[in-house]
Amino acid sequence: MAKKINERKKNRIKLKQEKNSNEEDNTDQTRKQSNFSPKVVLERTEANFTYKDYEFEVKRKMFHIVLGFGVVALFYFNIFDASRLFLLILFGLITCTLAKYYKIPGIQHMLDEFERKENLKRLPGKSVIYFLAGALLAIVIFPKDIAVASLLILTIGDGISPIIGMSYGRIKHPFSNIKFIEGSIAGAAFSIVGIMLFVYWSYISITFFEAFLA
Repeated sequence: MAKKINERKKNRIKLKQEKNSNEEDNTDQTRKQSNFSPKVVLERTEANFTYKDYEFEVKRKMFHIVLGFGVVALFYFNIFDASRLFLLILFGLITCTLAKYYKIPGIQHMLDEFERKENLKRLPGKSVIYFLAGALLAIVIFPKDIAVASLLILTIGDGISPIIGMSYGRIKHPFSNIKFIEGSIAGAAFSIVGIMLFVYWSYISITFFEAFLA
């Protein structure tokens, strides 16, 4: 009997050791997982933030970047000016207010794809309105080149920063619970590169135009 009891105790100890070993292996594997892993993203953001939410936010920011470059191009090539942008904002405000109460074909699809659920109850499309308002302010206050540079910072920085922060962020931002220092640094770096490319492209195009006229 004593031998059987000892054997059972040994088996239990063995099972516990194996269980602990498996848990340690799983922990190591989790640490080695890609930064885009749902578990890693979940650990780095809010407790109720899932991988699906992460994909949705990335999609939103990509839309933001495309929209921003569209506004920059329209303004740079003199297709859009401050007055037209102001009218677009007014039209957007009216449309977004109506979209809160009515499902407008086309607009509703865009909201379902790119708008957060909490914003659908308050003011659908408010992120776009805020962006356009910021763009209008830059166009009114600054000369054209500086306004374009400001729009590029607004487009690239605000678009890239959250994506990098959610994917690679480790150090929490001191002024925000959901932002990361890595995201802010990446946003600033990409913005600087974008402005440098814009300045270089502008210089090349002007030089080419002058050479063509000569």
